[in-house]
Amino acid sequence: MVKTLNGKLSLIYIVIILAMSLLGLVSVRNLITISNDIDGLLTNNYKSIQSVENMKDALYNQQQSLFLYISGDKKEGLAEYSKNNSLFLDNFYFEKNNITEDGEMEYVNSLDTYYLQYSQNFFTLSEIIKNNGKVSGYNFFFDEIKVNYDTIVKTLDNISSLNETMMINSKARVENKTKIIINTTILFTLASILISFFLSRHLLKKILYPLNNIIDAIKDIKTNSAYKELEITTKDELGELANQFNLMAKRIESFEKSTLGQILKERNNSNSILRSIDSPMVVIDKDYKVTMVNENFIDAFDISDEKPEGRYLTHLVNDRSFFSVIYDITLNNCQWDFLNIITLKNKNGDILYYNISIKEIKEEDLQVGYVILLKDVTHLKEIEQTSKDFFATISHEFKTPLTSIMIGTGLLESSKLGDLSYEQRKILTTIKEDGERLNLLVSNMLLLSKLESSTEIYNKEYNSIEDLIKASVSSNKGIANYSGIILEYNVDINVKPLSCDGEKLVWVLNNLIINAIRHCKDGDLISIRGFLKDNKLNITVTDTGVGILKDNTTKIFDKYTQLTNKDIKNNSGLGLWICKDIIAAHNGEITCESDLGEGATFTIIIPYN
Repeated sequence: MVKTLNGKLSLIYIVIILAMSLLGLVSVRNLITISNDIDGLLTNNYKSIQSVENMKDALYNQQQSLFLYISGDKKEGLAEYSKNNSLFLDNFYFEKNNITEDGEMEYVNSLDTYYLQYSQNFFTLSEIIKNNGKVSGYNFFFDEIKVNYDTIVKTLDNISSLNETMMINSKARVENKTKIIINTTILFTLASILISFFLSRHLLKKILYPLNNIIDAIKDIKTNSAYKELEITTKDELGELANQFNLMAKRIESFEKSTLGQILKERNNSNSILRSIDSPMVVIDKDYKVTMVNENFIDAFDISDEKPEGRYLTHLVNDRSFFSVIYDITLNNCQWDFLNIITLKNKNGDILYYNISIKEIKEEDLQVGYVILLKDVTHLKEIEQTSKDFFATISHEFKTPLTSIMIGTGLLESSKLGDLSYEQRKILTTIKEDGERLNLLVSNMLLLSKLESSTEIYNKEYNSIEDLIKASVSSNKGIANYSGIILEYNVDINVKPLSCDGEKLVWVLNNLIINAIRHCKDGDLISIRGFLKDNKLNITVTDTGVGILKDNTTKIFDKYTQLTNKDIKNNSGLGLWICKDIIAAHNGEITCESDLGEGATFTIIIPYN
């Protein structure tokens, strides 16, 4: 008797495999028998009939060629006769070697005799025409050759009829044999299915009986917390499973009695900690159901449900933008720790700003939920806005007196108010340079204020890249020529128009070109190039000037960064930062490659999509 579960299951498999194997062998044998009968039916007789039809066609064409021959076209008639003679003989010899029925050989021998006579008549016809003319040839054709032709056709019809009759008889035999084979296969299949079903059912019932007892015991534990010891009736793996289940049930009962109070105590402590946090906080499981939530979160989202635990977060929070952020982060398995600010409206309609932190909860490397913490930064946002407004106001207030200073300096420098000494002109030049630098700082701060206030200041439309580069080069050509610097540009023909704010993109190019001029000397070259790469617009501004220390190629894009150079006046430190901000608003990036003494290359990359 088989004692192991593996052995019992193997016994079921063996029974099924034997039944299927026996059924397969019988089916294969029957299929081979049917295949052989059908092959004999379709192959031999059909090929004989096909050969007869081919001989008829060839003989008919020979008759037509004899008419051509008699009528005077001997060359064409002789060629056609020879071709069809070969075709007739090929099919004749095939038929002679494919004799399958009684009496078929007699017909083939007669056909051989008649066709030999037909061939001899052709040569006789040739002599008659040669000696006696066409009329005698026509008489011989109808008196001898036509009679010979009809005899051959009749013989071919007899061969064809004989094979057709045998095909019909063979078809009937095959059909009867097929019916017998089908009925036998069906009966054998049904018998195999019934035997396999009842035998397998009997064996499975014996195997599953102890397993069903274990399932019933688990259900009792789940519903009634009743630990009933199972009776072990087998010595196989299921018997061992029942024994281990009894041991586990006893341990669970013991564990529950000793630790249930401790678990409840720890849960209460967790709830107390959650309630003590002064920021909105909620804990959700992986299905977005709320497991714990504090009062601050309930107040922030004006949740009216008295028992939010167990409810879906989407049912409690009506702000779709908030849940969209949560869903995007959790869907991508991200950890978001106060990286961005989200805006919410409270029940009074006031806009509040929150930094959001999301942490994943894991147990034994398995994701079980998330902790979501919101930090109110509304006050900080208000301070930030006040600071921006202050800088904008100060910049505007500086603009008017600076303009007056620049105008006054220009008047003094022009000598319209009187001649200046060398020392006075030197001081005036210093005042003018400082005024220009301060004016640039104020202009950049005003532009910076606009950029930080809203992205709506960008007026995007399709612009020709070549036109934008050409406009920037034209506006800086004069100062480049004055400084002895060569300024050139080139735009590839395949560069397409780009949806962008053309005015601000020209401002970026102007800033890069002016910086390059300030870092170049007489005879240096500044080259601007526009081209496509990976469906992105690339604009490079390359100069052969003094270059930038390699470690500073990323720092120069930071706000208020100024690099010291004894030959160059310091600027405001805002230009490249604003360039970076404008390009970022176009979903692009700007980079710098340089080193001291090797010039510099600034690259703007903006995607077309």
